[in-house]
Amino acid sequence: MRDPRFEVARAEVVGQCISGEETTLRLHRMPGASGAVAVSVERLGKGSQKVVDQKLPTPPAGPVDVAVGKLEPGGYVARVTVGQSPPARLDFACEKGGEAFSDSRPDGPRLERISAVTGGMSVLAGREATLPQPDATRIAAERHVTPIVPPWVWTALAALFLGAHWVARRRGGLT
Repeated sequence: MRDPRFEVARAEVVGQCISGEETTLRLHRMPGASGAVAVSVERLGKGSQKVVDQKLPTPPAGPVDVAVGKLEPGGYVARVTVGQSPPARLDFACEKGGEAFSDSRPDGPRLERISAVTGGMSVLAGREATLPQPDATRIAAERHVTPIVPPWVWTALAALFLGAHWVARRRGGLT
């Protein structure tokens, strides 16, 4: 069973992994973990190849940053070994351009195709007034509510049962 809480080290990507830009891994060793730190990064998939293979002889205590370099788009696995312990694993992806560079503008032709399939209409921003108004719908439903008894009767019954409960507890010695 692989549970990151019980591994000797934890790795994380600093910032985002964007292809063509420098990527850095930050390693956090568990208290008491000592020895040389070995970091290897492999590309996931068929014919996986090692991209980075570094050894750090007894780095100082605290988090350690390891420069991985520029990676191509795709999935990667980083393995971190501290001393003679089994390796800790981090799976991460390197994206082309990243989330901050994505095009957030609406895709007009796609919206027109969707509206044609669903029976709607597609208009540009600012032209909403050209959309036809839906027909008015007459709602012919009424709700009539009649209480079983008036609210004061429910309140009197609740007070009566509360008083009876109090009297029964006093007589039973449960004050």
